[in-house]
Amino acid sequence: MRIHRIIIAVVLLAITAIMLTAFWFLTIGPGPALDFSAEYDEIREQQRPTPDTPDAWPLVVDCLVHIQETAWRIAGNTAGTPPDLYHFFTASSYDERYLEISRALDESHPYFAYLWESDADESDPDAEFARRVMQELDTAATRDLVDQLTEATWMAPIYRNEGPFVSAAYLGNVRAVMGYYLLARMTDAWRNEDLDEVRRSLRAYAALGRMLMRQPMIIEYATGFSMLLQLRKHLAILITMYPPPATWEGPIRGEMESLLGHPDWSHTLAADEFNARMLVNAMYTGRPGSDGRLLLGHARALIYYGTTDTESLETRVRNIPSDPHAPSRRELESLIEAHFAAIRQLDPPTIEDLLQITDETMVKLEAVAPQYDMVNVSDLDFRDVFYPPVHDAVVSMERQIPDLDHAVRVLLAIEGHRGETGAAPTSLADIGISLDGTGLRYRRLEDSPDEQGRTYLLYRLGRDGKDDGGDVDLDDVLNRANVSQ
Repeated sequence: MRIHRIIIAVVLLAITAIMLTAFWFLTIGPGPALDFSAEYDEIREQQRPTPDTPDAWPLVVDCLVHIQETAWRIAGNTAGTPPDLYHFFTASSYDERYLEISRALDESHPYFAYLWESDADESDPDAEFARRVMQELDTAATRDLVDQLTEATWMAPIYRNEGPFVSAAYLGNVRAVMGYYLLARMTDAWRNEDLDEVRRSLRAYAALGRMLMRQPMIIEYATGFSMLLQLRKHLAILITMYPPPATWEGPIRGEMESLLGHPDWSHTLAADEFNARMLVNAMYTGRPGSDGRLLLGHARALIYYGTTDTESLETRVRNIPSDPHAPSRRELESLIEAHFAAIRQLDPPTIEDLLQITDETMVKLEAVAPQYDMVNVSDLDFRDVFYPPVHDAVVSMERQIPDLDHAVRVLLAIEGHRGETGAAPTSLADIGISLDGTGLRYRRLEDSPDEQGRTYLLYRLGRDGKDDGGDVDLDDVLNRANVSQ
């Protein structure tokens, strides 16, 4: 009997040990989330034009609430009170109230892009709904909000805590709701030859883009930059689709001049370091400075889903095995510290400098974890930790801006000439314009208009520098359909 009790006790202890071990493995995860909110605020404050510059974020929220409440009513929600949209745009976390409002807004989202995209189907139900919202927003109150926005230069948006990261979740609404509304408003005004309204909407849209470029994170900067790039392309579309009166050339050129100055991206490098440290913290065990190991489940979730998804059983199970070839947390953090210390020495930094320092860091990583690239169990590319790929998008946009600026000015001159003479110029030299030093080329079509209704082409050379005559199937251009007629 005593032997039986001993056996039972041993079995129970073994089962308990197995269960505890399994529990430990399945609940293993990274340490507490890092908080860099004060550092982000400091970066943003440094981008404030003057200490007295007002925070325009409450104004932007007022604009967004005004648009979304109008759309909510137009969608048929006449009974009851509208959702608390101010909470939606100012909440610092994804609480249940926020998610409930989000679901309500999904049902009444106004797709304003249908009203300005050149290839959009305006008979689409979403386009018809957006048109009704636009008509309802044609009020003095809306014009007053837009007028105020034209003067805005700086804002301090609310970030949301998303697991171990800080999320600039507001970007989608600022660009795809407020921004697209302003483009649609500008398009309507252009069609109606209302120059004052064109300039009002253009200035408000440009102000939004510039304010985003003053934010701490490179993704915010890139979003703002892409808005300014899109504004130039949209002007080119409007000029060619709806040639403006000759008296508009001077005012539109003036608006183009106002777009030339914008903040650079160097202030986002500090946030790059914070994001790198948060990324490591989200997929390694332990605390900063410890010899934590890479969590394969968390790393995979970040790569494929953009989240650590710590509640997923799949993630926890994948965390059980280790990757013996990956660098330890301490090793990776040491590389991050040295990497960004080298970047801070740059004055001013260039993208070539960043790439060179990143290449040097990768060589150091190879010395620390020599077999990692050959046997990468997690599919994680550590290069992205040190050099966010969005920097490449910013560089691409920087290269496009000069040609687009010149293209808009050239199109204004071409359309002015065509308005006076009834035909596009045979050569740009006829209207005193040179394309020397640009990547642009001009060609008047002999059989004009062609099957697409174009009488001339203004296009950009391909990346290989070759001139293929503006062939849309061959030429790598700046969305050439947007700068051609």
